[in-house]
Amino acid sequence: MSLREKIKQASILSKILVTLLLVLGVFFVGGEFISIIQLRIANAKLREQIVHYQESFKRDSTLIENLKNPEFLEHYARENYFMKAENEEVYIIR
Repeated sequence: MSLREKIKQASILSKILVTLLLVLGVFFVGGEFISIIQLRIANAKLREQIVHYQESFKRDSTLIENLKNPEFLEHYARENYFMKAENEEVYIIR
């Protein structure tokens, strides 16, 4: 076997090896890429939930503070739970 044939054979083997490594790399990295995208989507959804719950917490905290005021408590109970004083009649019109 001449030197030229050995170089040609080594060149073909190296091309096959490089192609095989590229295919395996794309296969494994592609799976990781999909996982990364899925994790980023889940992260974005969780961040939206954080904002939602922070707003809920702020709204509920304000309501709790307001309910400590007896006048507001009476107004809130009348409006949302249709409560009344002992000496009055309440008619619900929807």
